[in-house]
Amino acid sequence: MDFGSGAYREDGSAVRQRLSAPLALRPEREASRDLVLVREPLGAASGANLRASVVSAASGRGLLRYRIHVGELIADLRYFAKETTTDLLIPRARALLLVSFNGPAGLAMGEETLTCRAETPFLCAGQERLSVAWRAGTVALIVYLKRDDLNAAASTLLDDGRRLGAAANLLPPVDDCRQLERAIDRIGVLCGHGFPLHGAASFAAEAAFYQALAQRIAASPEREAIVQPVRAVGDAMRLIRSDHCRTFDVESLAAMVGVTGGTLRKGFRACLGITVKEYIRNVRLTWARERLASVRESRSVADLAHAAGFADTAGFSRGYLRRYGESPSQTRARAVQLAE
Repeated sequence: MDFGSGAYREDGSAVRQRLSAPLALRPEREASRDLVLVREPLGAASGANLRASVVSAASGRGLLRYRIHVGELIADLRYFAKETTTDLLIPRARALLLVSFNGPAGLAMGEETLTCRAETPFLCAGQERLSVAWRAGTVALIVYLKRDDLNAAASTLLDDGRRLGAAANLLPPVDDCRQLERAIDRIGVLCGHGFPLHGAASFAAEAAFYQALAQRIAASPEREAIVQPVRAVGDAMRLIRSDHCRTFDVESLAAMVGVTGGTLRKGFRACLGITVKEYIRNVRLTWARERLASVRESRSVADLAHAAGFADTAGFSRGYLRRYGESPSQTRARAVQLAE
């Protein structure tokens, strides 16, 4: 495969081409026996200098692969000492994000192929197997992500019901999206430590990754194909937001958007990762928080709880504390302090 070739659109994304011949590089299938860890973690590599550090350190230290869990993300930091081809297997409930740090990668999906340039993230969903041809000396980060979690991040960001489609897309280079660049660097640093990470740091890194990836997708000209709208969920979300005080019954709400209750429940789970009732509660809490954070709002906490649609102030306060980590009174006090 000619790594330097490959047609590109004006926006920089690759145009898919048919393979005239199978990949000629030596196949190397993913297997546990291929796993070799560096004994020293890449502790010196952090932030923006991660990619340069890991590229320079890989050959000297004999790095072949770091594979760790960051929350529920599965992250592979890999160095390919020789020109080779790997088959990456993608579980049904997951998608794959691949970033080659220091050279192009040849991607083959069935009879189609494209070239992924260095620093250009590639998102693959709906495929069970992806063949990747690597140049000798290439360092790459491969992240297996949960489709439902990306759905939730995209749906929240776009304020609409969205679901990851069966798509394979090159996203703009990471340098064109600083938030995604920082998220990718952070995952890479955690891989460099060589140990699974749990707790608050893992949660923060995972959340930042999904948010940054959703933002990059939202800015892509291929957005509608990557995260496809789910009409019934989007319509239900808009109905709830337009009348948040209303006591919505799931079955009647589903009838209003033209689906069954079961279909709407599954749609909310798939697109937002929460139930219809949880979404209604979140909309009400968001409405109340916006007013508590405004010094122009004179209503009491009890009055706002009632106006938001909560049956009692105690239930509102408990839900508010769980969601925002502070009481309604604390939010109001901070708003007053900032205004002084």
